[in-house]
Amino acid sequence: MPEIVHRVETAYVGLSRVVRVDSFAEIADQLPPLISWLQEQGVEPADAPFLRYLTFFEDGRIHVEAGVPVDVPVDVGDTPYSCGALPAGRYVAEVHVGSFEGLADATARALEWGSEQGLAWDRDAAPGQESWGCRLEAYEADPLREPDPSRWRTRVLLRLAQPPQAR
Repeated sequence: MPEIVHRVETAYVGLSRVVRVDSFAEIADQLPPLISWLQEQGVEPADAPFLRYLTFFEDGRIHVEAGVPVDVPVDVGDTPYSCGALPAGRYVAEVHVGSFEGLADATARALEWGSEQGLAWDRDAAPGQESWGCRLEAYEADPLREPDPSRWRTRVLLRLAQPPQAR
């Protein structure tokens, strides 16, 4: 059952790509090298690695960011990585346990629940695209350490529109 959670601003290191569903691995496969690079820098992840969905385009492309939360400043130097911050605020959270194929259904459940509750999302629609302030899948189970997909745990987080004074 989805729930509303409050999240604080969270620093991260990541990189982004515009991909299609059939080329999604181009961004998803960036998480293990990013985690390895951070560990080489002596930086441990502060929380679960994530994929952040920034913009959905009408033609089927998706602008996605792969990221890892960090507790310390990171000098990314001359790498493909950049530093950012996930915004604080209220989020609808839905936990999915199982393979990644079930994540679309988990997201749909969270969106439907939010609509039933009369909640407004932190998203903007423009001709040909829909952009989100923060829409995440946080991977709480590492598939390399937990080979059984039925035990993988992923938290879907969808940021709610913030009151005007909170923006």
